[in-house]
Amino acid sequence: MQPFRFFFHYTKGQRKGIVALLLLIIIAQVAYFVVTSRNWQNETEQSAEQQEWLALQTEIDTLKARQAKSAYKIYPFNPNYITDYKGYVLGMSSAEIDRLHKFRETKKYVNSAEEFQEVTKVSDSLLESIAPYFKFPSWVKNKKGSKNTKIYPFNPNYISDYKAKLIGLSKQELARIRKFRKTNKYINSARDFQEVTRISDSRLKKIAPYFKFPDWVTERQNKTVEIYPFNPNYISDYKAQLIGLSPKELQRIRDFRSKNKYVNSAEEFQAVTKVSDSLLKAISPYFKFPDWVNNKNNATVLDINKATADQLTAIYGIGPVYSKRILERREQLGAYVSMEQMDDFDFRDYSPGTNNELKKRFAVMGQPQVITININTASLNKLSSFPYFDKTIAANIIAKREAQGKINNIEELTKINGFPVEKEKIIALYLEF
Repeated sequence: MQPFRFFFHYTKGQRKGIVALLLLIIIAQVAYFVVTSRNWQNETEQSAEQQEWLALQTEIDTLKARQAKSAYKIYPFNPNYITDYKGYVLGMSSAEIDRLHKFRETKKYVNSAEEFQEVTKVSDSLLESIAPYFKFPSWVKNKKGSKNTKIYPFNPNYISDYKAKLIGLSKQELARIRKFRKTNKYINSARDFQEVTRISDSRLKKIAPYFKFPDWVTERQNKTVEIYPFNPNYISDYKAQLIGLSPKELQRIRDFRSKNKYVNSAEEFQAVTKVSDSLLKAISPYFKFPDWVNNKNNATVLDINKATADQLTAIYGIGPVYSKRILERREQLGAYVSMEQMDDFDFRDYSPGTNNELKKRFAVMGQPQVITININTASLNKLSSFPYFDKTIAANIIAKREAQGKINNIEELTKINGFPVEKEKIIALYLEF
């Protein structure tokens, strides 16, 4: 079978026409290629702007080649002042640059490559490549490089961040001493400093020689200042410093005195000022009270069940109102059976030491003649009038005795809801079963 058999179906004239058409198409394609591939403009026909660009092209290509071959040159710089562009050139990310800028906004500085990495969190590889270009001020180098930095005497109550680093104090230890100072207290010895900061004995031994306290503290430590007896109701600022009283403790005694009240014993002084036991022990031998106070403090112990209103009001903190309440309660009970019953009275508006002073000056003597109540026969009103029962407890007692016929002992009473169990022993002395 001939492959071009179909071609011979046409006439001879038709076949010539087809061949001519194909040749024409081929010639047109070749002509189009030749025309489009050739720049028909000569140099004189080109525009002046095109000529200028073409003249510079060689130089531009040369500069591009040089830039590709040469790396960006980094000059020594202070890492505390890195611009966004500088950080980008160094290879830092936007987050790392922002961390440094945020750190610098707190008025702080990085003084070493390690601190720079700690702040920015750059990788070890990046730090290794840029750290050789870090340039810190000379005073930073001197502080880091010199182990013989001179430490001048200083008051340990006022330690700056730089001083803390210099003596090797940690941030936590420095925070402790600053928290202590916010309470308006002062460190007056090396031992005080150790107690507050909790540093080791070896470190204290190294830095204690540089401590410099005020003269009055040094004099007190050396026991060169003599303390004369004084009335603790009248303490001057100097006297307070001399005996180690803090400004807050001094203010408490002055606030107390502004109410026309007085402390008449070492115990009352401690109750008002809240000084420690150790400080009270050290200064109380110098307390000098008026003679009438000493006579009152040295008075013999009296029977609380025979005490008069005048004898009760002689106790500081017990005025006419409280003395009347104590006497009325005694009449209601017949007698007190224990000085613990003084805890039933509210002396909180007065000196906290009033109750202790009352128990020191009075006691229950002999066999008190109390008024007893028969728990199985007493009426609701009788039970309710008993100081240790209210109407609810009285009603519960009557309900219990009616339910079981009789209450036999105090233990059965303690099972009643609301019964004051903590006063069971005292209440039992006033009841009959």
